[in-house]
Amino acid sequence: MKFQAFRTLPDSQPTKHYVNRSALLASLIGIVVLTGGGYLWYQFSLSRNAKTLYDYAEQCAEKKDYPAAAAQFARYRQFCPNDAMARVRLAETYDLAYSKLGRAQQTIELYQEALGVAQEQQKASICGRLGELLLETRQYVVAADEAEAMLKQDPKNAQAAILHAKALYGQVRQGTFKGKPGDVGASFEIALSHNPGDRDTALILARIYRKESQYLSAAAYAQRVAEREKAADQIMDRLVALHPQQPDVYLTRYQYRQQYHLPGADDDLKEARRLDPENLDVRIARAKQSLLDP
Repeated sequence: MKFQAFRTLPDSQPTKHYVNRSALLASLIGIVVLTGGGYLWYQFSLSRNAKTLYDYAEQCAEKKDYPAAAAQFARYRQFCPNDAMARVRLAETYDLAYSKLGRAQQTIELYQEALGVAQEQQKASICGRLGELLLETRQYVVAADEAEAMLKQDPKNAQAAILHAKALYGQVRQGTFKGKPGDVGASFEIALSHNPGDRDTALILARIYRKESQYLSAAAYAQRVAEREKAADQIMDRLVALHPQQPDVYLTRYQYRQQYHLPGADDDLKEARRLDPENLDVRIARAKQSLLDP
């Protein structure tokens, strides 16, 4: 038998690897450049898309398409959550679109968010609208706190004074008022002094003088009934004297005189109609009056 001889192979040598440092450095530089460039391009695209959304939202607002404007500002906020103006505009457009459609609480929350980031010159108007919405939703305690904060900033703020008075009066009717009864009437006196032409404030204060005198100051409460009733009449007469060409003030005094069966109600309604025959509130009041007349 023949055996094949095997040749012994020499010991294999390990393979040596060499790194091309120049190529590696070039690759690393390329990666950095491409990554940085890609990020910059992403940021640029994001900024451009966000600006497009913001501009479109403003265009919708100019066309009074407030639901669309609010939707676009909400989308924009996802791109730019730290944009304070966008939060303000979202609250404003959402307010115009939905606050009268049962979404006042959502509007309040958006205004509260906006208030936290708004510029100082924007805060007064935001607080004012926020206070109005709190009154509309019968959150009288919070509304009073908001009004008091506004008055601390500006004691002569007429809107804040009116909000404060109405908030206290709302608490009285709601059963949540814990202050001195005389503070309620005093708040209306202050509010009317800041804005003598406010019809709602004048009407409520006149009602307090006539029917809810327990909320007047001690001096006013101590007056005889006839004196308080005269003071109530003077409040309404002063309102008309300040705005003799406005049909709404005659309509307000008409409602007051009719409620308390006072003379001159028909004359007020006639004057309101003369000043503005097409005024819807005046026409409704006249229609109701015609039903009551024999």
